[in-house]
Amino acid sequence: MKITVFSDSHRHSGKMIDRLLVSTPDAVIFLGDILEDTLDIRSVFPGLPLYTVAGNCDYSYDDVKEIRLGGKRFLLCHGHQFGVKMGLERLYAEGVRRKVDVVLFGHTHTQFAETRDGILYLNPGSASGFGGFRYAEITVDEKGVSYALFRE
Repeated sequence: MKITVFSDSHRHSGKMIDRLLVSTPDAVIFLGDILEDTLDIRSVFPGLPLYTVAGNCDYSYDDVKEIRLGGKRFLLCHGHQFGVKMGLERLYAEGVRRKVDVVLFGHTHTQFAETRDGILYLNPGSASGFGGFRYAEITVDEKGVSYALFRE
């Protein structure tokens, strides 16, 4: 299963759509800021599974979801709820507490990936295009979870 992950598009959805036309994922995850941008994705790809959480610019402060994809448990959040701009300790603790396989977050606009205590923590960076268009792809298969970070 191939999953494309975006965050922090801030009203710049065009590059996300362009990327999805080329990469043809099995699912898309959007980690907030600005949720309205996902309406464009839904209109172009109506049958593509799309999982979203709100960000701080979407005026939701507690939107955290757990989903299961490819047999793995994912925690989705924007990150502001866990103070990720000040450090990741609260986010690390939440991943362990929830016993998930993958924690996805945004908010910092900076790409990040680290496996800690067997959990992948990943931030795809900002899809806004300011300073470059950034996103991630995650693959879940019989070997486990792998990822790639992209900058365009």
